[in-house]
Amino acid sequence: MNQSLSLLKELNEKLPGGKASLEQNEIDDLLNKLMIELNNDIKNNTLNQPEFSEVWQSILNGLTAGGISEDFMSNMDKDMFFEFGNYLASDSVSSNDKITAIIHSYLNFFRYSFFLQKIYNERRWDNLIKLLIDKSSYTFDVMFNQRVEQYKKKNLFRIIKGGQTIDYS
Repeated sequence: MNQSLSLLKELNEKLPGGKASLEQNEIDDLLNKLMIELNNDIKNNTLNQPEFSEVWQSILNGLTAGGISEDFMSNMDKDMFFEFGNYLASDSVSSNDKITAIIHSYLNFFRYSFFLQKIYNERRWDNLIKLLIDKSSYTFDVMFNQRVEQYKKKNLFRIIKGGQTIDYS
């Protein structure tokens, strides 16, 4: 298990530079290794260990901050993502701030239309998403703050008054 944690930390260290600092083959290798580790950690119930949940929280945040989350979700097997969600929703995962943050990241990944197309009309997701929203207290406020953090350099609102516009960032 220590080897798995070391590998996760090593993978996490590749994320701060973001997509711009990695070649496509490095991104592909990183994502493949993350998928394998995610699958292993679900099976081994390691997210209950604080050091694992902390690294996974950092990885999921790093994927988003580094612009790699879209690649992550385009490579994500929908059944594995569903299994990950079920694992997060289950009683075998203790609720704490790190797990809540992981669930919030998980729910944030649903915003990609190509993933939504993969799961279109699969009703099994409905209850899972509701369970995760309830378990993590995912609110509009949480979602809005995620977007503010992700789109720091973009306008959040544009108010048009007469011939003038006022942008709010």
